[in-house]
Amino acid sequence: MKKITLATDSSLLEFDKATFLERFGASIVDTIVITVLYALVVFLNVKEDIMDYRGELRFLAWPLYITYHVVFERFFRGTVGKQIFNIKVIQLNGEPVSFYMALSRNIGKLLIHLTFGQGFFKLLIPTEFQAIQDKFANAFVVRQV
Repeated sequence: MKKITLATDSSLLEFDKATFLERFGASIVDTIVITVLYALVVFLNVKEDIMDYRGELRFLAWPLYITYHVVFERFFRGTVGKQIFNIKVIQLNGEPVSFYMALSRNIGKLLIHLTFGQGFFKLLIPTEFQAIQDKFANAFVVRQV
C-alpha cells in the first residue's frame, strides 16, 4: 500500500493512499445516493405530468451534486460512499477540508466529468496520489485510521 507522509508544524503524519478502486466504488455509491435524492425532490415537487418539467429539473442535478459532496466532505470528511469504503478527504496538514476547499474540489470534479473522467485515471499511475480535483483543493483522499 502506498503511503502519504504529510508534514505539519509539529509532526509528520502518515496515511495510506486510497486506491483507485476504493474511490471508484465510493463514486458509484454516491451516484446512487444522489439519484435517490434527486428522484425524491422531483417526486415531492412535481404535481402534474413530469414531462412538462424535464428541462427545468435537469438544472437541479448539478447543484444537488455539489451541495451533497461539499456538505459531506466538509462536515464528515467524506460522502456516504467514502464512509462505506472507509476513506476520507483531508488537507495537507491532515485536518478536514474547509468549505472553500471542498467547493473548489467538487467544481474541479464537475470539470473532469466534462472531459469524461480523464482526471480520475491519473490515479492509476502508482506514484500519483492526487486526482486533478484534489490538486485544485490541495487535498488528499486517504484511508481512515
